[in-house]
Order: sequence, then C-alpha cells, then structure tokens
Amino acid sequence: MSATAKEGLEDYRPIHEHGFVDEQDDDEERDHFLKVVMALFFYKEHQFARVVRARMKMKRLPRAHQAMLKPVVDKLSQYQHIITTNTELLQRIGLMSGVYTGPDDLPQHLRSHKPSDFDMDKVYTTLKQFYRDWSAQGAEERASCYGVILDCVDKLFEDRPNETVRVLTPGAGLGRLAWEFAHRGYISQGNEFSAYMLFGANFILNGQSGPEAFSIFPFAHQFCNQFSTKAQLQEVKIPDVDPSSLPPNSDFSMCAGDFLSVYTEPDSWDCIACSFFLDTAKNIVDYLETCFRILKPGGYLVNLGPLLYHFADDATALTVELTYDEVIHVVQAVGFEIKENRFPLPCTYNSHDETMMKVVYQCAFLCAQRPMTPAPSSGKERLAEDAAAE
Repeated sequence: MSATAKEGLEDYRPIHEHGFVDEQDDDEERDHFLKVVMALFFYKEHQFARVVRARMKMKRLPRAHQAMLKPVVDKLSQYQHIITTNTELLQRIGLMSGVYTGPDDLPQHLRSHKPSDFDMDKVYTTLKQFYRDWSAQGAEERASCYGVILDCVDKLFEDRPNETVRVLTPGAGLGRLAWEFAHRGYISQGNEFSAYMLFGANFILNGQSGPEAFSIFPFAHQFCNQFSTKAQLQEVKIPDVDPSSLPPNSDFSMCAGDFLSVYTEPDSWDCIACSFFLDTAKNIVDYLETCFRILKPGGYLVNLGPLLYHFADDATALTVELTYDEVIHVVQAVGFEIKENRFPLPCTYNSHDETMMKVVYQCAFLCAQRPMTPAPSSGKERLAEDAAAE
C-alpha cells in the first residue's frame, strides 16, 4: 500500500492525490513549488558547469602538474554518467509532483528565473537525504536515531494493538521514520514543510518502485574532505526496501504544511515521535505547547535530536534559543511529565564512513507524557506564574 493523503483535520494541506497544487492553492505557493521543481531540473546544467570549471582550472596548471593530475582529469570524465544518473532521479521526482510537466507550465514571470546556489544546495541535500533514509548504507545512521525512537514507542504501547495507536511524525523529511511506524502497523502520519523533502517523499513512497530500483551518487558533488575517489563517487541503490510492503489496511499518510498551522485539533494523537525536529522551531515553546494540546490525555512526546536552532542567525525572525535544561523546564511548565531523559546519544547526519569531516551530534533523548488528568494549572498558566514569580 502506498502512502496517500487521507481525510484529516480541516486545516490539513495534504499531498494531493494527483500532485501538490490544486485550484485552491494561491499563486505564491504555486510559484514556490515551481521554483523547487525548476531547481531539480537545473541540477544537470549546474553540475556540468562545475565540472567544466574544474577542467578549465586543470588546463591552466603547468603541464607537469597536469601530467601528475591525469587521474583527476580521468575522474572528471566519469561525471557524464554520474550527472545523468542523478538527473534521471531528480527529474522523475519533479515530474511526479504534478507541478511541472514542461515549459508551458511556467508563468511568464518565472521563465527567466534561475535557481540560486542556495536552491541547489537544497537539491544536493535531498540526494544525501535519500542516502540516509532509503539506502542500505544509511541503516547504521538510522538505527542511532530512528531505532531508538521506534523501540521506545513499541515499549510504551506494548499493551495495545499497534493498529489502534495514532503516531504523528513532524519533520518527517523523506518519510522513512513515518513509514517504519506504518510498517509496524501503527496509524502513522508524517508532516513536512520543505517542498524538496515532500516531493522526494512523494516519489519514493508512491512511485511503485521495488527495492534498489534507482541509483544515485549522493556525494559526487562534494569535493572537500573526501578520503578517496571511490568514496566520492560511491553509487548507492535506493530504496533498500519495497515502500509498498506495508501490512494490509495500513493507515499511512503524509501531510504537507507548517506544523503549527496544520495541527490545531486537540486530543488527536497517542504519540508524537520526532527526530531532529524541535530545533527547527523559531520559538520552541510554541512547538511544545502544540504537542501538549494535540496529544490525547496519556499521550507521549518522544524526541531525539540536538539543538541546532535553524533560525538562530536570522536577524529578522523572532527566535528563542534555549539550553537543553531550559527546554526541559518548558516541557514541564506546559504540563508534561518526564518519563525518560537521556544524554548524550551520539548521532551523525547525512555522513558516510570515509568522509574526512564528520559532525557528531551529542543528541538528547526525551520521553514525556501528557497526564491523564489536567494539572491544577494549565501549561500557559504555569508559565505565567513562573514569569510572575521571577
């Protein structure tokens, strides 16, 4: 069974059955989706331009140096196949989104648009995310975070049939953690804001592809801190599993949109399970209050991740950057009861064994429960009381 959007809260903006944009979508959102697809299609031109620049630099070197670096020139010759292979996947993703089928789909004001280097970084990140989420090589990295979360949720609900437990996975990315919950029989919904991730998830989950149906070269565009040519030009097969291999009558969906805007219905979920998500908030208090509100009484928040705070350097955004102990204070202040709190759990992100630079996050793991009965003061009241006391 493939992942499709199901009926839900009235403010849901689901992945539409035949694409991401319908007649109700506004022009600004349509333009954004088109720009994302244009970036996917621009990959080939952008990457070939990088190879041409590298060749030109080689030709400007002294002849003796060129002779010594002939293996590097030979490596650049392999990029024709590599770029073509990656391009095939990215264009399939773009076409399957339903947003773009050809130049005639572009409004006049976008026909001269050229994706920026920032846009292309998003494309390259998407390729590496496929490596993390949907390749056999990414299994160890997934086990260090997704595995911990899955095992915790299994234990929390071991006395209930999985098919009665509603699990929400915000910040779902390419959908692997949400898929794992569905594969175990839970009612599972992933939520994601990034169109790059949503289009990629739509492709891998709904593309009717069997195991290892596609090849990618996720690190070919990364020229720094590579230990070997073999590692840099590593070919990876995706997906490592058949995404349609879910139990009969699975209830699995992906929902597109901002977490705070989409999820407003109280007492809706048995569990919110997230990996590397809470620090994507501008104001983490908003996230935690929303989690508390939409969980059913007795429901659980299960979170693993660092505190990178994605908007910390945005001078125009109203952001709050808390230490982890301050986060725990807020978790309790909004009304949660801490059931488990572990630190550190080392995790990498989109890394591979032969890289010469590996960032290891010292993640924190949190399991918190919304009480079955309301606390004497609501979460907001307790926060106000704490502020007044200070």
